[in-house]
Amino acid sequence: MPDFVDARGMFEKVKREAQAESDEQHFLSFPPFTMDPKRGLFITVERRRGKEEWEEEIWLSAPFEIIGRVRDPKSESWARLLRWRDDDGVVHQHPVADEDLHGDGPALCAAQASRGLKIVTGSIRQRFLTYLNRAVVKARVTIVARTGWHDVGGQRTFCSSRRYQLEDHRQRGRHVPLRCKRQP
Repeated sequence: MPDFVDARGMFEKVKREAQAESDEQHFLSFPPFTMDPKRGLFITVERRRGKEEWEEEIWLSAPFEIIGRVRDPKSESWARLLRWRDDDGVVHQHPVADEDLHGDGPALCAAQASRGLKIVTGSIRQRFLTYLNRAVVKARVTIVARTGWHDVGGQRTFCSSRRYQLEDHRQRGRHVPLRCKRQP
Protein backbone atom coordinates (compact mmCIF):
# COMPACT_ATOMS: atom_id res chain seq x y z
CA MET A 1 0.00 0.00 0.00
CA PRO A 2 1.61 3.32 -1.07
CA ASP A 3 2.21 5.91 1.63
CA PHE A 4 0.36 9.08 0.52
CA VAL A 5 1.08 12.50 1.95
CA ASP A 6 -1.69 15.09 2.03
CA ALA A 7 0.14 18.38 2.29
CA ARG A 8 -2.86 20.70 2.74
CA GLY A 9 -2.20 21.26 6.44
CA MET A 10 1.49 21.91 5.83
CA PHE A 11 0.67 24.27 2.99
CA GLU A 12 -1.81 26.24 5.10
CA LYS A 13 0.82 26.63 7.86
CA VAL A 14 3.47 27.86 5.40
CA LYS A 15 0.90 30.18 3.81
CA ARG A 16 -0.02 31.68 7.21
CA GLU A 17 3.66 32.18 8.09
CA ALA A 18 4.38 33.85 4.76
CA GLN A 19 1.31 36.05 5.11
CA ALA A 20 2.44 37.10 8.59
CA GLU A 21 5.83 38.12 7.18
CA SER A 22 4.27 40.57 4.73
CA ASP A 23 0.60 41.31 4.17
CA GLU A 24 1.32 43.10 0.90
CA GLN A 25 4.06 40.86 -0.49
CA HIS A 26 2.35 40.38 -3.86
CA PHE A 27 1.67 44.08 -4.55
CA LEU A 28 4.89 44.76 -6.42
CA SER A 29 6.39 48.21 -6.89
CA PHE A 30 9.61 49.03 -8.75
CA PRO A 31 10.70 52.19 -10.59
CA PRO A 32 8.92 53.76 -12.38
CA PHE A 33 5.87 51.72 -11.24
CA THR A 34 4.00 51.94 -7.93
CA MET A 35 1.33 49.42 -6.94
CA ASP A 36 -0.91 50.82 -4.23
CA PRO A 37 -3.11 48.07 -2.70
CA LYS A 38 -6.08 50.47 -2.56
CA ARG A 39 -5.62 52.82 -5.55
CA GLY A 40 -3.94 50.50 -8.06
CA LEU A 41 -0.98 50.58 -10.42
CA PHE A 42 0.65 53.92 -11.33
CA ILE A 43 3.60 54.93 -13.44
CA THR A 44 5.66 58.03 -12.68
CA VAL A 45 6.57 59.96 -15.82
CA GLU A 46 8.64 63.12 -16.27
CA ARG A 47 6.83 66.05 -17.87
CA ARG A 48 8.38 69.15 -19.38
CA ARG A 49 7.03 72.48 -20.60
CA GLY A 50 9.73 74.93 -21.63
CA LYS A 51 12.21 75.02 -18.75
CA GLU A 52 9.69 73.71 -16.25
CA GLU A 53 10.01 70.00 -15.30
CA TRP A 54 7.87 67.88 -13.00
CA GLU A 55 6.87 64.30 -12.31
CA GLU A 56 3.34 63.06 -12.79
CA GLU A 57 1.69 59.85 -11.64
CA ILE A 58 -0.53 58.18 -14.26
CA TRP A 59 -3.04 55.50 -13.26
CA LEU A 60 -2.67 52.23 -15.21
CA SER A 61 -4.99 49.74 -13.49
CA ALA A 62 -6.99 48.75 -10.45
CA PRO A 63 -4.96 46.96 -7.74
CA PHE A 64 -3.90 43.38 -8.43
CA GLU A 65 -1.36 40.94 -7.09
CA ILE A 66 1.13 38.83 -9.00
CA ILE A 67 0.94 35.65 -6.94
CA GLY A 68 3.62 33.74 -8.77
CA ARG A 69 5.17 32.54 -11.99
CA VAL A 70 3.22 29.72 -13.63
CA ARG A 71 4.62 26.92 -15.77
CA ASP A 72 3.87 23.33 -16.68
CA PRO A 73 5.85 20.32 -15.33
CA LYS A 74 8.24 20.57 -18.32
CA SER A 75 9.04 24.20 -17.34
CA GLU A 76 7.25 25.53 -20.42
CA SER A 77 4.14 27.66 -21.03
CA TRP A 78 5.27 30.35 -18.58
CA ALA A 79 2.82 32.94 -17.27
CA ARG A 80 2.16 35.28 -14.37
CA LEU A 81 -0.69 34.37 -12.02
CA LEU A 82 -2.71 37.51 -11.21
CA ARG A 83 -5.30 37.96 -8.46
CA TRP A 84 -7.69 40.90 -8.01
CA ARG A 85 -11.14 41.88 -6.73
CA ASP A 86 -13.77 43.14 -9.15
CA ASP A 87 -16.26 45.93 -8.39
CA ASP A 88 -18.53 43.44 -6.59
CA GLY A 89 -15.67 42.27 -4.35
CA VAL A 90 -15.38 38.90 -6.10
CA VAL A 91 -11.80 37.57 -6.15
CA HIS A 92 -10.50 36.57 -9.57
CA GLN A 93 -7.34 34.60 -10.26
CA HIS A 94 -6.06 34.24 -13.81
CA PRO A 95 -2.74 33.49 -15.53
CA VAL A 96 -1.39 35.92 -18.14
CA ALA A 97 0.82 34.00 -20.57
CA ASP A 98 4.27 35.46 -21.23
CA GLU A 99 3.73 34.98 -24.95
CA ASP A 100 0.64 37.22 -24.75
CA LEU A 101 2.79 40.04 -23.37
CA HIS A 102 4.51 40.09 -26.76
CA GLY A 103 1.36 39.87 -28.83
CA ASP A 104 -1.83 41.88 -29.09
CA GLY A 105 -1.73 44.15 -26.02
CA PRO A 106 -5.23 45.59 -26.43
CA ALA A 107 -6.71 42.08 -26.70
CA LEU A 108 -4.86 40.92 -23.56
CA CYS A 109 -6.08 43.97 -21.61
CA ALA A 110 -9.63 43.49 -22.93
CA ALA A 111 -9.61 39.89 -21.73
CA GLN A 112 -8.58 40.95 -18.22
CA ALA A 113 -11.15 43.76 -18.26
CA SER A 114 -13.86 41.23 -19.13
CA ARG A 115 -12.88 39.43 -15.92
CA GLY A 116 -13.32 42.61 -13.88
CA LEU A 117 -9.81 44.13 -13.79
CA LYS A 118 -9.95 47.83 -14.71
CA ILE A 119 -7.09 48.81 -17.06
CA VAL A 120 -6.33 52.14 -18.72
CA THR A 121 -7.11 52.50 -22.42
CA GLY A 122 -5.12 54.21 -25.15
CA SER A 123 -1.43 54.08 -25.92
CA ILE A 124 -0.41 54.29 -22.24
CA ARG A 125 -1.85 50.77 -21.84
CA GLN A 126 1.48 49.45 -23.21
CA ARG A 127 3.03 50.48 -19.87
CA PHE A 128 0.72 47.99 -18.12
CA LEU A 129 2.23 45.21 -20.25
CA THR A 130 5.74 46.51 -19.51
CA TYR A 131 4.98 46.30 -15.79
CA LEU A 132 3.85 42.68 -16.09
CA ASN A 133 6.85 41.75 -18.22
CA ARG A 134 9.38 43.33 -15.84
CA ALA A 135 7.87 42.12 -12.55
CA VAL A 136 10.10 39.65 -10.70
CA VAL A 137 8.25 37.08 -8.58
CA LYS A 138 9.91 34.25 -6.66
CA ALA A 139 6.84 32.07 -6.00
CA ARG A 140 6.21 29.29 -8.54
CA VAL A 141 2.96 27.59 -9.51
CA THR A 142 2.96 24.38 -11.56
CA ILE A 143 -0.19 23.66 -13.56
CA VAL A 144 -1.22 20.39 -15.12
CA ALA A 145 -3.88 19.73 -17.74
CA ARG A 146 -5.37 16.59 -16.24
CA THR A 147 -5.95 14.64 -13.07
CA GLY A 148 -3.37 11.95 -12.40
CA TRP A 149 0.30 11.30 -11.69
CA HIS A 150 2.85 13.87 -12.86
CA ASP A 151 6.61 14.31 -12.54
CA VAL A 152 7.11 17.68 -10.85
CA GLY A 153 10.40 18.87 -9.40
CA GLY A 154 11.89 15.39 -9.63
CA GLN A 155 9.02 13.87 -7.64
CA ARG A 156 6.10 11.75 -8.74
CA THR A 157 2.96 13.67 -7.66
CA PHE A 158 -0.76 12.90 -7.93
CA CYS A 159 -3.01 15.88 -8.65
CA SER A 160 -6.77 16.02 -8.32
CA SER A 161 -8.95 17.81 -10.85
CA ARG A 162 -8.26 21.50 -10.21
CA ARG A 163 -7.04 24.08 -12.70
CA TYR A 164 -4.05 25.22 -10.64
CA GLN A 165 -2.73 21.98 -9.32
CA LEU A 166 0.58 22.52 -7.61
CA GLU A 167 1.97 25.48 -5.78
CA ASP A 168 5.66 25.47 -5.00
CA HIS A 169 6.23 27.63 -1.97
CA ARG A 170 9.98 27.80 -1.50
CA GLN A 171 10.00 29.86 1.67
CA ARG A 172 12.86 28.89 3.94
CA GLY A 173 13.87 26.12 1.52
CA ARG A 174 10.64 24.11 1.80
CA HIS A 175 8.76 22.62 -1.15
CA VAL A 176 5.10 22.10 -0.27
CA PRO A 177 2.64 20.72 -2.87
CA LEU A 178 -1.02 21.74 -2.55
CA ARG A 179 -3.94 19.35 -3.13
CA CYS A 180 -1.57 16.69 -4.34
CA LYS A 181 -0.28 13.39 -3.08
CA ARG A 182 3.25 12.16 -3.54
CA GLN A 183 4.17 8.64 -4.52
CA PRO A 184 6.92 7.09 -2.31
